Formats: sequence, structure tokens, C-alpha cells
Amino acid sequence: MPCFRQCGVIRGFMRRKSLKQNTFILTIAGFIVKLLGFFYRIFIANSIGAEGMGLYQLVLPVYNLILLGLTAGVGIAISRLVAEETARGNYKNAKRIAVFSGVSIFISGTVIVAVMLLNLDLVVNIFVGDVRTKSALYYLLPTIPVIAAFTSLKGYFYGRQEMVPNAISQVAEQVTKLVVVYLIADIFIKGDLEQKCLFATIGLITGELANVLTVFIAYRIRKADKSVQNQRIMRKRDIARALLRISLPITTNRLVISLLGTVEFLWIPQRLSVYGLSNTEALTQYGKLTGMASPVIAFPSMLTAALATALVPAIAEAVATRRMNRANRQISRSIRVTVVLGFLFSSLFICFAHEISDLIYPGQNVGHMLYLLSFTGVFFYLQQTLLGILNGLGKETATLTHSMITSLVRLAFVWFGIPYFGLNAYIIALIVSNLLGAILNMNTTIKTTGMSLDFGDWIIKPLVASISGIIAAPIIKMVVALVFTSRVMVLIFSAGISGGLMVAMLILMGVFEIKDMRHMIPFNIDKYRKI
Repeated sequence: MPCFRQCGVIRGFMRRKSLKQNTFILTIAGFIVKLLGFFYRIFIANSIGAEGMGLYQLVLPVYNLILLGLTAGVGIAISRLVAEETARGNYKNAKRIAVFSGVSIFISGTVIVAVMLLNLDLVVNIFVGDVRTKSALYYLLPTIPVIAAFTSLKGYFYGRQEMVPNAISQVAEQVTKLVVVYLIADIFIKGDLEQKCLFATIGLITGELANVLTVFIAYRIRKADKSVQNQRIMRKRDIARALLRISLPITTNRLVISLLGTVEFLWIPQRLSVYGLSNTEALTQYGKLTGMASPVIAFPSMLTAALATALVPAIAEAVATRRMNRANRQISRSIRVTVVLGFLFSSLFICFAHEISDLIYPGQNVGHMLYLLSFTGVFFYLQQTLLGILNGLGKETATLTHSMITSLVRLAFVWFGIPYFGLNAYIIALIVSNLLGAILNMNTTIKTTGMSLDFGDWIIKPLVASISGIIAAPIIKMVVALVFTSRVMVLIFSAGISGGLMVAMLILMGVFEIKDMRHMIPFNIDKYRKI
């Protein structure tokens, strides 16, 4: 048990919790993180401009490629292995798995980063294609081994189904980023684009370091649990084999997808130049799409990302203890909630894309991009939940195949479509690839679990509610505009009424019932029913 036992409240928070409680904790943390992240994104975007954001977005694929290659599969493997050992009461093995993994990741990361630093000119000139990213990468790359190594501790806490340390670390990351960039803004924002890119990168570095430091502190102050007697201690070679068995397909998946994604993001500005835009215009459009419009669409994913993260150990434990009926109930409910919320948020973005973009990024003309991206929202959110389900079921090879297919589809659109249709071709690629990925992953989930697809409650009824909300939204906006003159108030009340209308229709059509609401609430409300 944690050493926080002196404080009953904190001790209660640190205990192992159910799926819905873990999802609730991660959702609340996700909301705070996304909210702070919005302020951070707005501040950065308004400080360095769309072109500066475009340059910064060229740095991120390199960082993500290395970090995901080192941690993506291992993090999930640690979560699953720790969940299995915890279910058996072997807590000593759970800690050995986390520590051994962290040391291995650190050594691997150090070697990779050293090679890249020795060839940094080649990286920025050939791989990235813009020498102005050199300063940012010079400071960013050395932090990767440390950040990657402590990911093992995140996997440990996820496997123990203790979400509070990771939730707090995410909040600490965003707070640190905001404070740091605010304090150093005057030093960098008056410089050239290279300085502005470095400015955004420093925010990234300090935030990530604050994140892993918080997790490390939580791990260090946590007292060890007493293992069940006569449990076998795993040897390092056994840990390595188990990690490789689970992580290799996932790491290959993420590495291949990250590599394809890196190529995809680096190709976009180049193909926009073929379309007829200057380098500055191409970088500006790229920055608006990836640095401004995409984060808005991703904001509601705080729920689906939390659900996907919590599902992996929950399903792994249910499978390990042979409680498949419980796993299927969790999977079915999670998919339904994701689809319904996905339709709801996608509809709101479709209705209020221009109002949202003008409020967050005034004068940047991001509304059209946000409107087109809205159509991919529901499939993007569903993808997150389905990937969490399939990873929990051990279907990493299937997710690799599906992800490669969708990435190749996007690359084809980037290479052949952008020179003729500009960024619209890439946005269409996102819609098509996310839809295709959702169909493929859903099909694998159904085949693996044997559950049936409730076409009516999962698709038809939410779609009817969404279309009704989209039709009613313009009228609602006109009526609300007669009452309020403030654009912010018009947006808040119009979106609230439109969303409320869609939720009411879902309840009337029986998609949501009282028992479903009770399952989603992470507390026992039966004792309050008489009040």
C-alpha cells in the first residue's frame, strides 16, 4: 500500500479502482490537461504565429518517432504484465518488471540519441528538410532517454489500476509548460523563426520532465505490498522474453506507423509547394491544420483516451482470471459510450466550427479546416477505444496490420491528392482512413469476443440525433443571437442547447437509460436514491 496511508483521503484515492472509477479519474485529469493545453496552444500559436507553429510541427514527428519506438509497446506490455502479476498477488514481480524495463529503455534511448546528435546536420537537412529546426532538436534529443525510461513507471501504475499518479503527472506537465513559456516568452518571441521554434520546444521539454519527475516521486514514496507466499520470482531473462513477446508487435506497429506518420507530416509542406504555395504559405497552412485545428478536434478525446488506457489492464486482468463475460460487458458498454459521444461532439464541431475557431484563433481563418476535420471526429474517438480493447485482448498483430493500411491510404492521398486539391485532399484522407480503421478494428473485436453489433443503438439512433441537432443548430443560433450580443455567450448557449437537444433525443430513443448513467458514474448512488 502507498505510504500516503497517514492521510485517509489520499490513501483512498491511491487504491486500486474499478474501470469506471479509473476512467472517471483519467477523464477529470484529461479535462484539466486539455483545458490547460488549450491555453498553452493558444498562447504558443499567438506568440509564434502559424508559420512558427508549422516549423515546430516539423520537430514533433522526430521526437514522437524516437519516443514511441522506445516506449509504445513496452508501456502497454508493462501494464499487461503488471496487471497479471498483481492479479496473482505477486507484487515483487510487478516492481521488477517496471525497473528492468526502465533501465533497458534508458540504455537503448541513450544509444539512439547519441547517434542522432552525431549526425544532427544530416537529420535537419535531409530528414526534416529545414535547418531552422537544428537548435530545437539539439536541446530536445538529450532529454528523450530520461523521459522514455520513466514511462515504465507509468505502465506500472496503469497495470496496478492506480490512475492518480499518472493523472497528477499530466496536470503537472501542463502547468509547468504554461508557467515556463509565460516566463521566457519575451526572450524568444521577438527573434527569428528558429528562436520561436526553440521557444515552443523548451515548453515541451520542461513539461515532459515535470511529468516523469512526478511519476518517479509517486513511485518512490509508495510502500511495497506484501506478495502472496511461495510466489516465483521472475528472472530478468523471463521478464525480457515476456516484454518482447507482448511489446514487439506493438512497438513494430507504433514504430512503423510513427515512421509513416513522420513521412506523412514531412511530405505535406513539400506537396503543398507542388500545389502552388510558397514555402512560407505551405508552412503556414501546415501549422494551421496540425497546430491549431487538429487539437480542437482532439479535445473531446480526453474521455476516449482515458477509457482506452483504463481498458487495457482491466481487460487483461479479466482474461487472466477467465472472466470473459465481464470483459465483454466492459467492451460493449465502452464502444457504445464512445460512439454516442463521438457523434455528439462531431455534430457540435460541424455546427459551430467557424465560431469556435474565431474565438480561439482570431484572424487565423481556421474555421474551414475545423469544419472539414469535424467529419472525422467520431471515427477518431472510436479508434482510440478500439485500440485499447484490442491491446487488452492481445491482438497487437491485427492493430499493426490495420494501422499500416490506414497510414498507406493517407500517404497515397498526400502524394497524389495534395498537388491537385491542396490540404482538402489530406483532410479527406483523414476521414477515409479513420473510417476504414474503425471498421477493421471493430470487425476484429467482434470476431474475438463473439459479441454482436447493435447497429440501431450504436449507429442509427445516434446518427438521427446528430442530424437533428445539425438541422436545429442554425435556428438555435439565430434565436440566441437575439438575446445575447456577446459572441462567447451566443456560442456557449447555442452549443449547450443543441447538445442538450441531441442528448434528450438519445434518451427518448432508449440509447441511454438510467442504469447506463449509473454505470458511468464512478460512485455508488444507490444510497442517495431516497433523497
